[in-house]
Amino acid sequence: MSRELVLGIDFGSSSTIGGVLINDQVQLVHEQNDPVIPSVVYIPDRGLPEVGRKAVARQLTEPGRVVRSIKRVIGLDPDSEPARHYASTVPYKVERVNTRMTPKLSSGEVVPEQIAGWILERMRSLAEARFGAKVKRIVLTMSAAAPPGYREAAIRAARVAQLEIAE
Repeated sequence: MSRELVLGIDFGSSSTIGGVLINDQVQLVHEQNDPVIPSVVYIPDRGLPEVGRKAVARQLTEPGRVVRSIKRVIGLDPDSEPARHYASTVPYKVERVNTRMTPKLSSGEVVPEQIAGWILERMRSLAEARFGAKVKRIVLTMSAAAPPGYREAAIRAARVAQLEIAE
């Protein structure tokens, strides 16, 4: 891998899409020949988390270890209505830890930025495998209506994935 690519990521609540600009064309990252990667993470007691379709496959059998839609709470005030709504819709406890909404899974407590970081890491590894080049920087889409803490939380998530957000 001699060249370095900048990966553009649209990190969504349900799914994530990534692409790189190669020869003036955007080439999308794929997982199993599909550019739409579920924003879902399975967290086992031991071993590495699984992201994407492998995690989706575990939702029915191990719902207490599968996190989905984490984007909905990163950077949110734990007392906000969206954060409380999220907590009421998932099959595990979500509690306030310091200033974050934190999923309490059967495998332990994990902060939202860590979970989002695993999704970004998966996008990076898929891009590196597909395009044969290192990815160290990303361009991450952010809504103009994102909550005040979202940008800082997204930067922390990128650091988890050992990525820098290009500005």
